[in-house]
Amino acid sequence: MKIRLKELYFISTSFFVIGIIFWQPAYLDFDSRFNWQLQSQVLLNYVLLSILIIPFYIYSFKSKYITDTWKTVRVYLACCPIYIFLWVLLGRKIYAALGGTYVYGNRLKNDFYRNDIYCDIYLPFLIYVLFFISAHIYHYYLQKKKIRENERAIIQKVTMNEISLLKSNIQPSFLSNSLNIIGSSIPLEYKHTRSLIYQLTQLISFSLKVSGKEKIPLSDEIEFIKNYLTLEQERFDPKVNVVYEITEESLQFMIPPMLIQPLIENAVKHGIEKNMNESTIRLRIYLNGGYIHILISDTGKGIPKINHSQLFRKGTGLGNTRQRLLQLFNENIQLEENLPSGLRVFYKIPYDSRF
Repeated sequence: MKIRLKELYFISTSFFVIGIIFWQPAYLDFDSRFNWQLQSQVLLNYVLLSILIIPFYIYSFKSKYITDTWKTVRVYLACCPIYIFLWVLLGRKIYAALGGTYVYGNRLKNDFYRNDIYCDIYLPFLIYVLFFISAHIYHYYLQKKKIRENERAIIQKVTMNEISLLKSNIQPSFLSNSLNIIGSSIPLEYKHTRSLIYQLTQLISFSLKVSGKEKIPLSDEIEFIKNYLTLEQERFDPKVNVVYEITEESLQFMIPPMLIQPLIENAVKHGIEKNMNESTIRLRIYLNGGYIHILISDTGKGIPKINHSQLFRKGTGLGNTRQRLLQLFNENIQLEENLPSGLRVFYKIPYDSRF
């Protein structure tokens, strides 16, 4: 299991600190003289036994329980007897191999240090608790550092997006004004042409209006989609039929702007344009279980299932919408074939979420 260099450094430092903590009892012999032999034996014994912490340490940092305080405490309590048992089992053999007697407390002044309970239970339990306290402090430091790095990255990304948005708004605004001038100059008898120009102007105005907003009414998004599909029907007429199945209660909720239209455009581009027969685009929106369910289907040419992943390429309508859904709601887009032909796109968003 992979451990970072900083974490290895932290482990070795912890061993050293633990050894220093328990340095004092080693030289409290009866004549109050510093006993280097006994001291070295005890210190090395603690270091070797502290290596037993490593598996518990790895489990702690790699386990999902570390994000849940009470689950983490229960796991630590369950592992503590195992650690103490290993300490008692191996400690005597290690210390004897070093040339000393495990119950070195017989050579100490303090009666407490002469007790087997001190060596077999108190010491390993104290080491265990101290280690995991320090481990969680270090983990908290890593988490805070990661959060700060993410915040800096988000701020930088938002700044770049704002600059790009300001640049992109210049051309649509100019185009919208130009279309208004052209539409007003067309003679009144060409009502159909004037209507198409007006609808195109509405599309551009809507994209400008929502560019800086986090949420808009679902009804506004639907109105935008209707204007867009009206223009597409004019291009493909009479080949394209549009069916709306939208519940009234869903129209009152707020959603992120341009969350549905790119998928409608995708249905036109990949389904309708490549189909020589009459096709139908169906948009169904309804509420269920605290979610707004959105289903877009077409009876166009369709795309083989093996090629569905290509639709999510970066920069495509499906790819961008999928990324937004994951970031805002941790939801994904589902694709499936719309038998006998075409494609079905389904996703959902919580209507009570704050974004």
